[in-house]
Amino acid sequence: NDKTTTTPTQMPQPLASRRRMSSQHLPPLSDDQWIDIIRYLSADDFKSLRLAGNKSMRLYDPALTSHLRLRIDRVSFLLRSSAHNTDCHTIAEAHRARRWFVRRDRLVINGANAQICPRRMAYLVSNGYCNSVSELIVHDSHRHGAIIGIFSRLPNLKSLVLIDRRDHVDVGFDAAAPNVEEVVEMENIIRHVGRMRSLASLVIEFDVVVRGARLSFLEGLRNLTQLRLVGFDLSEGIGHVGNLKSLEMLHLCHGNFTNSPGGDANEKDLTELIGLTNIRTLKLEGFDYLTGVGLD
Repeated sequence: NDKTTTTPTQMPQPLASRRRMSSQHLPPLSDDQWIDIIRYLSADDFKSLRLAGNKSMRLYDPALTSHLRLRIDRVSFLLRSSAHNTDCHTIAEAHRARRWFVRRDRLVINGANAQICPRRMAYLVSNGYCNSVSELIVHDSHRHGAIIGIFSRLPNLKSLVLIDRRDHVDVGFDAAAPNVEEVVEMENIIRHVGRMRSLASLVIEFDVVVRGARLSFLEGLRNLTQLRLVGFDLSEGIGHVGNLKSLEMLHLCHGNFTNSPGGDANEKDLTELIGLTNIRTLKLEGFDYLTGVGLD
């Protein structure tokens, strides 16, 4: 009798095992080649690639994510609570910082309670490690005034977004008025912004209302093409906006969504903007007493 030989059915391997095997057969790629690949991946896809990869692929190298935004409030060596050397002048610390910031063009601060060390941040900026940064977003701005002041030294900063939400403000028009100290904090911050001469785009959204006279900080920002201001009393000082002849997009909000200034802005105030001949998009909010007379 013929004996029939049977081959046991091969059981499928676990997914993690297949990933390890596939990553072992991937050819070695240079950092530039990995960057060209990663820039087309979503954040989830890149995360999966990291999990599937091995150490030889070096997918945790900060240089591979230089095209992504870096949340500096999560970078351990910048935090005051960090266990690293506080003076940031050791060779190892400087090398560590450089790896995170080389070719990095977008930075974000989005931690209200983050204790970013001004001395460390100043070290990075002063040594040119952040010269590639062109875009900066800062939430809870009043908690990061010193850091914003340091960023005023960035030579290639083109876009700045400052957003401030006071913790004690409830939504609604009966919200408590900000105290003098809070207003002074925001005024100090916009003074720093006035030194950022390379800016082309500026967005400021404050929950406090800053006096329109403080708009004088705009005088040095003649390269602006986009400007959005929320949280200013525009019954005065709007003429400083009218001097920004390169503006193409302008969004002005008289006060903000929780606080309305005591004075009203009117048509006479807006005539200060007549010289903005490059404007393509204009949005006005909070100008409740406009009649349209003289604006044709």
